[in-house]
Amino acid sequence: MALLAVMRNEPKAHQIIFSVAFYNFYDSVLRNNRLRVQKMAAMLKKNDFRLLSRNNKPTGWLVSISTMLVLVLNMEGGYAQTTETSTQLEEALFQSYGPYELPIPEVANVKLIFKTDLDVVIPEFQSYSKSDPALLKYMASGSEATVEYFSLVLEQTGWGHIVPYLYAATYHFLGRIYYGISSSPGLADGTPLLPKKTLTAGKISIRVVSDSKVWQAYLRRIGHSSAVAYWDPLRAEVGVYVNKSMFREAAYQAKWTGRTTTENVGRLESYVARLVIRDLGHELFHAIQQRTPSRIYKFPLLSEASALYAQHNAFMRGEIVKLSKMLFGISRHPSFDNEKYMKCIGSASEFWRGDYFTVGEIHRAHEYVHYRPEFSLTEILSMQPGRFYGVESTELSYRYAIAHSIYWFLTRANRETLHAWNRVLSSLSEEERLDMVEKEATEVDIQYRAWLERLANRWWSNPNARHLFLKAKKETTYCLNAMGFAIAWQKAVESAAYMPGNPTSSLYLGDLYWRIGNYHIASEYYAIANKVAEPERFGEAPSRLKSRLADAAEQLGNIELAVNLYKEVSEMPLEHPEYFLVFNRSRLKYEYYRHTKHKGTWLTEESRLKLNTYIRELQSPANKLGALQFLERKDWRSYIDLLSKQYNKVLSRMLVDLGVKRGDAP
Repeated sequence: MALLAVMRNEPKAHQIIFSVAFYNFYDSVLRNNRLRVQKMAAMLKKNDFRLLSRNNKPTGWLVSISTMLVLVLNMEGGYAQTTETSTQLEEALFQSYGPYELPIPEVANVKLIFKTDLDVVIPEFQSYSKSDPALLKYMASGSEATVEYFSLVLEQTGWGHIVPYLYAATYHFLGRIYYGISSSPGLADGTPLLPKKTLTAGKISIRVVSDSKVWQAYLRRIGHSSAVAYWDPLRAEVGVYVNKSMFREAAYQAKWTGRTTTENVGRLESYVARLVIRDLGHELFHAIQQRTPSRIYKFPLLSEASALYAQHNAFMRGEIVKLSKMLFGISRHPSFDNEKYMKCIGSASEFWRGDYFTVGEIHRAHEYVHYRPEFSLTEILSMQPGRFYGVESTELSYRYAIAHSIYWFLTRANRETLHAWNRVLSSLSEEERLDMVEKEATEVDIQYRAWLERLANRWWSNPNARHLFLKAKKETTYCLNAMGFAIAWQKAVESAAYMPGNPTSSLYLGDLYWRIGNYHIASEYYAIANKVAEPERFGEAPSRLKSRLADAAEQLGNIELAVNLYKEVSEMPLEHPEYFLVFNRSRLKYEYYRHTKHKGTWLTEESRLKLNTYIRELQSPANKLGALQFLERKDWRSYIDLLSKQYNKVLSRMLVDLGVKRGDAP
């Protein structure tokens, strides 16, 4: 602090030298703490020291560093000069759109500004009429009053531009919060889960970045070492990284015969909405918190808890909506069997009341608390930003997992526990010490630990967890085949709760979305399954996992990736004769694509349809009675002989059709 006092009296040239030196120190040593430092700096600039201390004691070196940062940022040269050029270069890559309003009363005072280095992502869609009533109604979720808002966005952009889909995704996310979560039952004492209040006036910027180097620069600026999204409170800006390859599917499938404009736009809108809610929802809710007067958002633990709850609730509802839409007209499907469907519905039981990703987070929270008898939930609740965020990344990730579990705990707590919780919260809000409500704090800590143990004993710590996992797997498969997609989704998540981290649950969720034609989501779940180390210990074959990911890449138009994956599968050892058909299918696709690539025809719809005929021919004997009997009897030699003969037959005909001699290479 003495150094700061001296520096304020130094010539400007010395201040600049100091600021540059400080920035180098800040950039190299404090990179992982930059967000916390900037948050504190913002408070200090407002003379708000209350949140930087606990019990009137300084929180340590972060306060000093933040104070130094205020000095540097206030200098006329210094930090600003060292970053000005790079910032200008980065900003030159972005185009701004807006400000736009949203047709949600609580958000009426807030204006949205989109900044992106993307513009037209699907050129084929730009020819669609901006005033097409069917497309506008679809994007507005059928609301005539909302159509005019979308029309204003389209005037500046077009259907092939990224911004209308980002706007729609933001609208859907906030709509689910204000017309879904807040109107649903709150806690047992009547407290709403999320405060439903009109946001204070201002602007929120949403930055979408597709350049990975620029993205890393923005992360360094706000203090995230690694992330797919960020919230920068100093600039009131949320940001998300988007891989441009995600738009390949829409362009690829837009050329398919029989696709309508509504179907094309709908698929892209659906996936962008899911991406925004999944990757940006948490950060976007932090932006909402900044403009919502509420005491709970002053606590880092509850700020993160409410953001995670809003994100996952909105995400899960989006998943269920996609599945629910499949219920309409399902009975008219040629493969629909009402008896099997009703049997699937009848298998529904008590299920995990959350999505697949919630399982992993709450499982991690339990693991952390279970092995730390000294753990205190109320101690973490009492932490101010410096203590809460000022830990290494692994510890912080556990705190996020605990935050994820808070609302689950509170929604299942009885009135006595909630009374103790509210007493602790009120005391801390009035800046009283935690020991002044020691009895209530102890009660909350005991009940939270007991709740986690009950949850674990019901699911992953259940003595019969392995048996129940296999049962849930079997029921998932049955419901998938019976087109009971909503129950299949619940059963797949249930299997994950019995055995967190297993690859089969995410594989089955991928299969589910594959069945309903949502290949982007299927690809994401397949990718999760493929990241599991040693899948064999869960009874899953690596070749099956990789072949599914290859099929999804193929369907999304990423043929290069698909070919590489098919090649990898064809070179893998066969884990079990049961997977021989998967092995042959990958081999045949690899042979087809490597030869059609040489001819320059591999990316056409005609080529895709032709390959499908070969695959159907390859698989036909596997579905006949003889092959099924071989499988039931586990007569693997006969089964493999049958499939091998069919593979050679189809391969020979395919090569003749392609004008390639057997054994020739491109």
